[in-house]
Amino acid sequence: MSSLLQMADLKKLSLVTTIFLLLYLHEVHSTTILDATDKCILICDRCYKGDVLLSCANDCLFTSGMIYQHWKRECPFFEDAPPSVQQIF
Repeated sequence: MSSLLQMADLKKLSLVTTIFLLLYLHEVHSTTILDATDKCILICDRCYKGDVLLSCANDCLFTSGMIYQHWKRECPFFEDAPPSVQQIF
């Protein structure tokens, strides 16, 4: 009788572990990965609008995401850790 209970407990544990693993894999694969240029442009959008945004975004494109110091001085979001998509929106 006790071996049957142990098998039932192992099956439950296995099921729970499988569910957590599937949830983890879903979370990992559903995360959008942004390159440096994309992150730079999204940060520009967070700090600037209009022609200034266009200028900042162009600098991001021309430098492959390596933003110039004058933008970093004006926008505090460039100094933070690289943002995830959830932080930006």
